[in-house]
Amino acid sequence: MVFIGWVSTLPWVPRIADKYGRKKIYHLGMFLDLLILVAMFFNTSLNAMIGLGFIFGMVCTIRVNIGYVYMSEMMPKKYQTFCGTLYNIQETMIALFAAVYYWKISKQWQWFFMIGILIQVWTCISLTFLPESPRWLVE
Repeated sequence: MVFIGWVSTLPWVPRIADKYGRKKIYHLGMFLDLLILVAMFFNTSLNAMIGLGFIFGMVCTIRVNIGYVYMSEMMPKKYQTFCGTLYNIQETMIALFAAVYYWKISKQWQWFFMIGILIQVWTCISLTFLPESPRWLVE
């Protein structure tokens, strides 16, 4: 359901960020991501978790796609490729680490979610201090 939610928003959500600003949409997406993570943490229903997974996938368009563009527009051109590669590697490593964590370390998913929630809180707070994308402002 995460993938279906992600694919369903790819055709239209990035255009909204192009029109209204990357920072606003990214900040909104990170706040929604935080709310979804908290809802997943306290959820006890399979059907609700499936629905939350779909919504989480929809927000992934903002977190991954718009976040990537926002990040790359904030740095000098000579670092964009390197930092973009690191960004995508860390995005993939989270899923890989989660699989190894549940396989070898612990079946206690709460700790893994708590780390994600704490990182998301830090992200939402720190985003208030970032400026809008200079490239978007120029356009």
